[in-house]
Amino acid sequence: FIIYTIIAPNVYMNVYSYEVTDTQIDVQRGLFIWYHTKIPLVKVQHVETLTGPVFRKFDLASVKIITAAGSVEIPALVQRDAEALREYIARLAEVDDEDE
Repeated sequence: FIIYTIIAPNVYMNVYSYEVTDTQIDVQRGLFIWYHTKIPLVKVQHVETLTGPVFRKFDLASVKIITAAGSVEIPALVQRDAEALREYIARLAEVDDEDE
């Protein structure tokens, strides 16, 4: 129980990072094997926030970015930050779509 509730979340959040630029979303995650994903904003179909009972208790949410090829999730953000990030990515993706 202690491993899953205290140790694992701290380790997981220390090995997960993301960056949103004007042209792409860059997500890196991993502990022993690193995964590095770059998503061009023109490929984003929609963005959603996810929250469950445990996340709601701690005022957390995840942002899920969906493309035609699949999806990437940015987990365990503060609810307000997750909503702001969702809106920011959606706004950038709309601007890029209109420019084409």
